[in-house]
Amino acid sequence: MFANSPISGSGGYGARFLETSGHFFYQVFIPTNWQSYPFLMVLLAFVPPLVLFTVLKLQKVKFKGFAILLLLSVCSYLLGFALLNSPRHPHYYGPASFIFLTSLAYLFVTKAKNCKMCHFFILVLLGLYFVVNIGAISKQVFTKGNEQIAHSRRVAIFILKQNEGKPYNIATWPVEFTEDNYVYFLNLYNSPPLDRRKLEIGQEMYVLCNTEPCQVINSPSWNISMFGPARIDKMWKVDHIRIYKLQHRANETDN
Repeated sequence: MFANSPISGSGGYGARFLETSGHFFYQVFIPTNWQSYPFLMVLLAFVPPLVLFTVLKLQKVKFKGFAILLLLSVCSYLLGFALLNSPRHPHYYGPASFIFLTSLAYLFVTKAKNCKMCHFFILVLLGLYFVVNIGAISKQVFTKGNEQIAHSRRVAIFILKQNEGKPYNIATWPVEFTEDNYVYFLNLYNSPPLDRRKLEIGQEMYVLCNTEPCQVINSPSWNISMFGPARIDKMWKVDHIRIYKLQHRANETDN
């Protein structure tokens, strides 16, 4: 999937431009299987300039400047973003997608209202869109969401019930599985973890793991190992993650 693609840094500007365009139209149209056809990415890269050309030919003078500004912003976005070696995350395309779709809608409304052939063409495009994306649409409509906010709240409440007001640290495994969403609720309930950046070490540590094997003892992650020599006191499974409660080993001095 385009949304999970790695950083674009191996090719030249042309390759990055095609990748950026492909990501852009993936976000606009959700074409779940188009990434298997590179030639479509090349064709789609020319859509914004073609729409801009159409606007220049068809628009009335008093609206031409606004339409040109909208579509030039999309073209500038694609050309500019292709200069960067950065991941193509979905939310990066939000404003440009909105502008592009607004431009298309404005063009259709102003120029297709008295054109029966245009109406037929639009209906055909909409029909093709739903046929191509029926799987993705069904998944969005009928698949239950992962409830990230509710999940983070449940995990935070669970940790607080186990902690009973003791000073504690929190960490995650692997490192890219961040704890920020859980810490948000821990702070919201006025029981924040100690700040490891200040080398504050509590009586216990809670390690949240979503990928096995969970390396919580002798971990290569400094976020966990900074707690010092430890043992696993308890382990629970909450939703889809494992929660390990670490305590200092016997004869170790608690800070």
